[in-house]
Amino acid sequence: MADGVEEGDQVITNGFTFTALPSTIMRLGAEPVLVEATSSWTMDLDDLETKMAAFPDAKVLLLSHMRGKVVDMDRVVEMCEKHGVTLVEDCA
Repeated sequence: MADGVEEGDQVITNGFTFTALPSTIMRLGAEPVLVEATSSWTMDLDDLETKMAAFPDAKVLLLSHMRGKVVDMDRVVEMCEKHGVTLVEDCA
């Protein structure tokens, strides 16, 4: 639904998260691409870069900030622009 995600599309999201994120992606018939977490439970941005390169057809990054901890959003925005991925944030 977000940014025209359809069946068969790939959506990158947190691997450590509430089930709502991957469940929503799968409900649309899309494939969740899970990014590892750091020791502070935030999205591992090095792994995010790896996943964006490995899944060049991914349309959206559905990023959830965990437990009030925010990742380096300047870096995330830069990666999304570089790979043509739309950023959708969920502040949990």
